[in-house]
Amino acid sequence: MNNKYKILLVEDESNIRSLVTATLDANGYQTIIAANCGDARMMFDSYCPDLVILDLGLPDGDGVQIIEYIRNDSLTPIIVLSA
Repeated sequence: MNNKYKILLVEDESNIRSLVTATLDANGYQTIIAANCGDARMMFDSYCPDLVILDLGLPDGDGVQIIEYIRNDSLTPIIVLSA
């Protein structure tokens, strides 16, 4: 049985994605990765994460669209991580 908290990381920059993923994994979290809005929606629906870490500047849309999508059905916490 896997008791790790699931965190959906939505980030298109590979170096930031790698750093955040390594940090979360080292601290016992299960990291689910999405690099764009389309993947973020699919991963959110498939994995029902406990937390979302979200970049606002994504290649196929605005991260605010993901916040709106999540808030339609869920109160999952969202942390915005954006330059």
